[in-house]
Amino acid sequence: MRRRLAVFAAAVAFGGGLAAVPTAPFGAPVAVAKSCMRGQVHAVAPDGSNVCLRAGQFCRHSHRWQRFYQRYGFRCNAYDSYSKRWRLTRG
Repeated sequence: MRRRLAVFAAAVAFGGGLAAVPTAPFGAPVAVAKSCMRGQVHAVAPDGSNVCLRAGQFCRHSHRWQRFYQRYGFRCNAYDSYSKRWRLTRG
């Protein structure tokens, strides 16, 4: 009998703990990770936006963005020295 009472008390305490957890109000924004297509890498950019990175897309060449690209395994390289355009490459 005591064992049943102890199990019941533990279940009530555990269930009561869950009931005390605050919940988000209806309609509150929920953070959902952006899904990227195959061959792309999901990343959170320095400006806070969610982006999908892939080799060959245009990139920014500032030092802050270079560290960001390296964190996700990319490099920002000049592909045309005449027009000063930059593209992402792997590694």
